[in-house]
Amino acid sequence: MVRYASDSRSLAPFPFLIGLVVSLHSPQSLAQTQTSAQPRATFTARGVVEPAEGILSIGAAATGVIERIVTGPGERVHAGDELVKLDCAPLEADVKSLEGQARAAQAVDDRVRNGSRPAEIAVGEANVGVARARAEEAAEALRRAQALQLGINVTQAVMLQVERDARITSAQLEDTRARLALLREGSREEDIAEADARRDAAAAALDAARARFAECTVRSPIDGVVVERSATRGQFVTAAVPSVLLRVANDESLGIRVEVEAPHLGDVCVRQHASITRDGGTGGELGASVARILPPLALGAASPGAPRQGQTPPGHAEVFLTFDGPPAGLRAGDEVTLRFEPCAS
Repeated sequence: MVRYASDSRSLAPFPFLIGLVVSLHSPQSLAQTQTSAQPRATFTARGVVEPAEGILSIGAAATGVIERIVTGPGERVHAGDELVKLDCAPLEADVKSLEGQARAAQAVDDRVRNGSRPAEIAVGEANVGVARARAEEAAEALRRAQALQLGINVTQAVMLQVERDARITSAQLEDTRARLALLREGSREEDIAEADARRDAAAAALDAARARFAECTVRSPIDGVVVERSATRGQFVTAAVPSVLLRVANDESLGIRVEVEAPHLGDVCVRQHASITRDGGTGGELGASVARILPPLALGAASPGAPRQGQTPPGHAEVFLTFDGPPAGLRAGDEVTLRFEPCAS
């Protein structure tokens, strides 16, 4: 029989092999391997049914006294419905005044663009006819006077007067002809541009006033239900101090918000399934899946110090789940118990 003696010098060139073998068989390494191989635990947590799109805080961008406001929580509204109406009488008066100015500016612009009316041109043509007749009469009088013998049949003064009348009537004829030509040409380009600018300025001022007046009426941006009302009829609201008048939520798309404690942070993952139990012990037929997870670090950075009402405490993760099916019998604000299944490996 041949015996093979172990020689420590033969392993000297490979010290890393010895360390690798020892580390693989160490108790600490075996414990870590067993821990990582274990599936994540099942746990339960309390949650609140909330709108999946969140709750909208509604305010006003105008200043005035609340004239009308929705009844209160539970009232159903549709997109475009009136939620709050402020009494903005000064703004309404400004709108009416600017509407009149805009109409006047538009009328002036139309008149400048259209030019002279046919009746005005007809008057100009008639004036030309009158001036022509007078000029012809004066010219005929001058011709007759020139045929007479100066100093015998006609005096020098009369001759000068006849010549003056002929020149005046001829000039008047040219003036009326020029006026008629201007009437036929229409307005100048500069006058049209000025009228357009005044019309546009009046329209812009009216649009700005209407926009300010429209802010006096707050309308619902979504279809949903009123969950909170913080203002009353007759209350003064100012844009200098923004405030929340009411809150609206879309209760057609619901989800569940859960605050997961620190010991179970490692047991939560996206698309994890959970069964829902309503208060009173009923449930089990409803299920939900994890849609998003807000880590504790982000929560701590967003709201340092002691958490306020509705905020997630430090060290907790905020988890939002969506229903796997229609949430029959559940409404926004209901509290439920969820049993989280282990995450899929």
